[in-house]
Amino acid sequence: MDTLLTHSLTAFLGLLPATMVGWVGYVPLRTGNPARAGQDPKTLRVGGWVFWAALAMALLSALSRGSMALLGGWDSELSAALWVSIATSLILYVAGTVVSDAMRRLLPLLMPYLAALALMAILLPGEPQGLVLSVRDNPWVALHILVGVLTYALLTLAAVAAFGAFLQERALKLKRPTRLSRRLPPAAAGESLSFKLLMGSELVLGVGLGTGLALDLLLYDEIRLLDHKTLLSFATFVIIGGVLAAHQWIGVRGRLAARWILLAYLHLTLGYLGVKFVADVLLP
Repeated sequence: MDTLLTHSLTAFLGLLPATMVGWVGYVPLRTGNPARAGQDPKTLRVGGWVFWAALAMALLSALSRGSMALLGGWDSELSAALWVSIATSLILYVAGTVVSDAMRRLLPLLMPYLAALALMAILLPGEPQGLVLSVRDNPWVALHILVGVLTYALLTLAAVAAFGAFLQERALKLKRPTRLSRRLPPAAAGESLSFKLLMGSELVLGVGLGTGLALDLLLYDEIRLLDHKTLLSFATFVIIGGVLAAHQWIGVRGRLAARWILLAYLHLTLGYLGVKFVADVLLP
């Protein structure tokens, strides 16, 4: 079996315990009181070591596989982009769990999604695009890659938080809480978290657009404004800015805001991973 495939399968298996922990309900709260945090004590157990051990395994597995994508330069093929995105998302998630109960309670949604991305990276490795960018010799390349994956990771967490708030609001409207909704953050907390992450995404994406234009000048001696990746990234920037402005000035929130946040995430996914999927898998 190929060494890279072995590492990928090992990293995927490392994500599964945290996925199971989220569904079983071992999510420790900083309050230490499920009732005070609006949780159902019957379905959500406060047991810290299981949560942290599983999360540490997932993070180390993703970091191990993601770091391999940067050895010898950034090839930018689909599998590498997926693993680096998974690792970056987990880094930000773990950092957020230190200070936010709402972030911790996103585990039942976040981990299955990241595990699905990891499975996609294994099943659709794609073909190298031939352009290997050195992250050691060119600081612009390193900065652009860092900003790009950070933007996608931030917006991933924002979209997951928005989707969680959407599910909570729907359960409240129907007056039928589900097993999943009882594990997620309260609707208000999830929405607040999603907008905080969205503001961070907009800021970093703005920097990413600037570094991307600079990188075009450096590599191609021209600014490519009409390629799919750039157009979709600008569309994402506009959508996020519109959602933030509407939330601030006219109070857009709830399921309408969640739909627009998910739409922004779809645009960024098409621009970041979708373009790589077409180049690596459909048109090798």
